Amino acid sequence: MDISQSSLNNLEVTPVTSEQQTKKQKRMAKQRVHVTLQSFELLNVIGEGKFGTVLLVKKKDSGKLFAMKIIKKSIIRKRQFAHRIIQEKDILAFCNNNFITKLHYSFQNQNNLFLILDYCSGGDLFNYISKKNTFSEKDAKFYAAQIVLMLEYLHSQNIVYRDLKPENILIEKNGYLKLGDFGYARQNMDSIEAKSVCGTPHYFPPEMITREGHGKPVDWWALGCVIYEMVFGATPYDDSNQKILFDRIKNSPVIFENDKNKKVSNNFKDIVNKLLKKNQNERLGTASVEEIKNHPWFDKIDWVALSNQTIPAPFIPAVKKVSDVSNFDATFTNKDVSDYNNDSTDCSSDDDSDEYQNFYYDCSQKQL
Repeated sequence: MDISQSSLNNLEVTPVTSEQQTKKQKRMAKQRVHVTLQSFELLNVIGEGKFGTVLLVKKKDSGKLFAMKIIKKSIIRKRQFAHRIIQEKDILAFCNNNFITKLHYSFQNQNNLFLILDYCSGGDLFNYISKKNTFSEKDAKFYAAQIVLMLEYLHSQNIVYRDLKPENILIEKNGYLKLGDFGYARQNMDSIEAKSVCGTPHYFPPEMITREGHGKPVDWWALGCVIYEMVFGATPYDDSNQKILFDRIKNSPVIFENDKNKKVSNNFKDIVNKLLKKNQNERLGTASVEEIKNHPWFDKIDWVALSNQTIPAPFIPAVKKVSDVSNFDATFTNKDVSDYNNDSTDCSSDDDSDEYQNFYYDCSQKQL
């Protein structure tokens, strides 16, 4: 049957309200969510942080192992950090790089937020440093170069990490590194504008302590600290008194000696001194990452081979089986995981509060 234009014009169309649209989006989200806490078998506690716990888990349908980061909503609300957790999830979902931990799923229930991430069976760099005490420059260079590639990628996407330290650098089963824990990372930072104080005090640059404004150079400062720590076993301005620590960070030169009388090359001293420039505008890497990659200390690094992970790693984690957690701190792994199995609150829908809407993510689908 033909319908004339005038007839069409006389048809009444009921407008869809924003409330109806929101309810429809929530219904669609509920229908598409397939992964919940009950999708996983909880195996071991492998880490703890300010906002929650990290578990080794196995997905029941595939048998694949993941790291599950559990973040308590009560703590997030108390500290008003909801925006940081959402930003962490969004950054992880956005990143696509071999040296960045991949986010596979995110979901929530009444009590917690959950991030399902790559499991790195080698533990973290801090634990490895603690066992080994100090690295040779050659080994430190292998790890430091990977950190350069991590930060190069993040900075190219205008993401500043802001909490670089060995505890946040994970070791894969092949001996290569992945960067985890993006709780303090910030997107859309292409200038020196942030004035918040965040991260870990031993890795703070002067501009964060003075709140003069910081940006990407904070990550290059932290790289200098990590390089020094790998070789000397402690951060360059180490002190348990925070006032003395901050004074040293702002005013003291780097001292390249310790009680073991360790000798280091002039190129090592030069790159650390340039990464730890007090003036962030003069800091190595601020103008371009090529300043770092072309430094003589890195002259033997094949950046393409490193990026492709074809250079043999100096350390391959000893893993007896895929679920082996011996490379993680026993302080965590000895804890009882059964308490987390008792959390049976509903996981099937989004929290109605604005702060956690659309938190669900499945890397095999478009973000909801």
